This record gives sequence, structure tokens and C-alpha cells, in this order.
Amino acid sequence: MKGGLSDRAKELAPDETLLDRRNEGWRGVIRNSVLSVVIATVVYGLLLWLLQGGTTLREVASFAAVFAVISVAMQPVIRRRQDYILTDRRLLVGPSQSVPLEAITQVQTGAYSVTVHRRDGAPLRIGNLAMPQRLAVLLNRTRATAADAEPSPS
Repeated sequence: MKGGLSDRAKELAPDETLLDRRNEGWRGVIRNSVLSVVIATVVYGLLLWLLQGGTTLREVASFAAVFAVISVAMQPVIRRRQDYILTDRRLLVGPSQSVPLEAITQVQTGAYSVTVHRRDGAPLRIGNLAMPQRLAVLLNRTRATAADAEPSPS
């Protein structure tokens, strides 16, 4: 996939260490598209059945086909906004956001997401994660290591 975080990785300083990133590739896009299509088709079929008293396989299949095309087309755009790179100095999220580790005050874990709270008060959500706890633990460890490495003002 072009235009994703591989472009953001070029922004890293030569002495900056890449610790974690969202896996790039079509596997996640296809998995999310299939899941979205299945859920939407079931809901659509159920609504048709409840509202019309029945439905045909042709109606449901045509909806699934159209929704699949839209879903596959939109997944790369959605994923690009949710991609992340974690380095030893900062967290890069999406196409334009960069958060220094010192600016992060709290990390919360959801069922499939991690929310990063910053000093300026604006939360930053990284969603659609298979294992959000792994990212949260790595982020907290990296923050602790960075805080220990800073010289204390004496």
C-alpha cells in the first residue's frame, strides 16, 4: 500500500530507533473488509426480513457485493489514519501526527484500541488493533525508559 507509514518512516532521525509499527499489507485490509461485509449483510438481511416479511437471496447478495466493493475501497484510507510508528522518542500516528513521549500523560486500553492522553488535553485514539494491550505495555515501558534516561535538573 503506497502513501502509508512507510513514507512517515523516512522522517525518523538516523539515531532514532523504531520499536513498533502496525503491520502493513493487504492481510489486515482483507480481514477487516470481510468482517465488515458479513456484519453489514446480516444486519441488512435481518432488517429486510423484519420490514418486508421476507427477503430473497438475490437482494442480500447484491447488497453484499456492493458493500464489499465500498469496504475494500475504504479500508486503506481508514487504515492509513489509524497507522502508527513507535520509536524511542515519539509516537507517530496517521499521516501527520507526532507525539513526543514526554508529552504523553496516560495510556488507556480498550477492547480493540489504545487511547493516548497528551499534556495539551487532546486524546489520540489508535483503533482496530488485534492486541491493544501489547502496544500499551510497550508504550508505557518506552515512556518509563525515556523518563529514566533524562538527566534530572540539579
